[in-house]
Amino acid sequence: DNPQEPVHWLNWAACLRGLKYTVAPHRVLQRGLQWHPQHWELQQALARIAERVSLLEQRLLVAQPGSDATSS
Repeated sequence: DNPQEPVHWLNWAACLRGLKYTVAPHRVLQRGLQWHPQHWELQQALARIAERVSLLEQRLLVAQPGSDATSS
């Protein structure tokens, strides 16, 4: 475990994704970017995870009773 290395954060996020976590990898990559703000791979990984989190949030909103998509 070496937080000074960007690969530490990428591996940690990948492990969490493998365990089917959604929000935790996003938070790990955000923390990694605090340590390495210019690291391109961390930026790209965070963008991909953020997209997945956004899609999940949209699905959850649509699935809620009383939402516009389900109340027609």
